[in-house]
Amino acid sequence: MTDNFYRYIGRMKPENTKEVLEEYNFANPGHKSHAWKSVRYNDLRSTVISMLCEQSCVLLGTQDLLIKNPEIFVERHHIEITKDSSSVGRFGIHTDDDGPAGGPCQSILYYYNIDENITDSQLNFYRRSPTYFNFIPVCNNHIACSFQPVTGDVVTFHNGIWHCPGNYKTESETPVLRGVIAIFIKHHIEHKPIRQIDRCCLIM
Repeated sequence: MTDNFYRYIGRMKPENTKEVLEEYNFANPGHKSHAWKSVRYNDLRSTVISMLCEQSCVLLGTQDLLIKNPEIFVERHHIEITKDSSSVGRFGIHTDDDGPAGGPCQSILYYYNIDENITDSQLNFYRRSPTYFNFIPVCNNHIACSFQPVTGDVVTFHNGIWHCPGNYKTESETPVLRGVIAIFIKHHIEHKPIRQIDRCCLIM
């Protein structure tokens, strides 16, 4: 069942995480989320991100995607919560083609830190888009499967997969960290040539 929604890449070592966070460091220490400008796959500086793209494509059977030297988008979410934190502003149920890639893409989620004091930190996958009642998504009965990450875990999935993080929370009064690096491999879109109309055909 899970293979229809996501594939597990593996658990990264602390030195892998150190390299990635040094590459994708917040310019402003006050920032908690940031999306970097896209780069082409062949121009990636991080060997870890490059390796994850390769492993993602092998697991999903999309090796041809990298041959076209696609755009790679990286987004980081460094969320510290306490017992009194609000859930306002968190991700709802979505597909990633509405994200930084701005179109069809393959997704990789790298959980670089999941504090053990955080509960309901799973990633839920859905069979179809949510229905709404008074603008609130009603979808628990549509959950197909869930993935419970721990620090270092990486998963990947195809374009068009509906998903949403759990309603993560903690009983800790001091801040605890939920850190995620999201990587999006944009699909190559073939643009059809515009048909040229002979001007003589416009004469009535």
